[in-house]
Amino acid sequence: MNWKEVKDQSEFLELSHKVCLIDEARYSLLYGLALGCKSAYKLLSYGDSAIAIQTSKHKPLVVSDLSEEEAKKLALLIDNSSDIKEIVATKETVNHVLDNLPHRHPGYPEMLMNQKIYTCSKVDLPSQDEKNPTKLIQATAVHLPLVKEWFTEFMLDAYIDTTPEDKTMQELAETRISLGQVFLLMKDGNPVSMCCSARPTKNSITVNGVFTPIERRGEGFASYAVGLLSQSLLKDYKSCSLYTDATNPTSNKIYTNIGYAPVCESLHYQLKE
Repeated sequence: MNWKEVKDQSEFLELSHKVCLIDEARYSLLYGLALGCKSAYKLLSYGDSAIAIQTSKHKPLVVSDLSEEEAKKLALLIDNSSDIKEIVATKETVNHVLDNLPHRHPGYPEMLMNQKIYTCSKVDLPSQDEKNPTKLIQATAVHLPLVKEWFTEFMLDAYIDTTPEDKTMQELAETRISLGQVFLLMKDGNPVSMCCSARPTKNSITVNGVFTPIERRGEGFASYAVGLLSQSLLKDYKSCSLYTDATNPTSNKIYTNIGYAPVCESLHYQLKE
């Protein structure tokens, strides 16, 4: 058996149900992409035991957990491909693939992100000032300039070293607000923190885009924002998932304090130029 490209989106969806429903938190990214992407660049399967998706030519290949044999054959496929340059998967799977790459390009592989995946089925909200509590609202078009600014700062904090294009951030903010995915934590009538919902699956949904401006950090606003949003989402879903920077003990502690439990580590590697 070997990896094959799946041309039929409905066939890939059926495979994603089989693979991902076993652990929706672990596969929150993979399953969410499979359900939400209508025209992925590349869909791969290994029988009915493993899958991978690349949403566009410039995006990483997101992969399910793999056996040693599946990882060896995926490593060979990647080595022979000119358009699979990055991979995202659990730590064990990424390491299996890296160990089996036939050729290594100068300067690579390079780790881009080391994250932890968390899941929550019950929120333990921190206590608030009863006289002046915070309130979570859904962002609207009125908040577009602020959301665009905060998305830009979030990207600089979490992912990239150069300021993203203004048009890209404008489109991102507009799209996510229009989908009802952006939420703002209000204090004294002013936004003090942001979080978002994303990638709903059958039983779970992801919380991401958590951002608090520097001048309001250290006041517990991220905990309140994520806690309130998670509590709301759990009315419709069995669990919420989120990714954190595995090297940031502060953010990891924030989420465990409100009821999130670690599931596994996820690595994002660039494999070639």
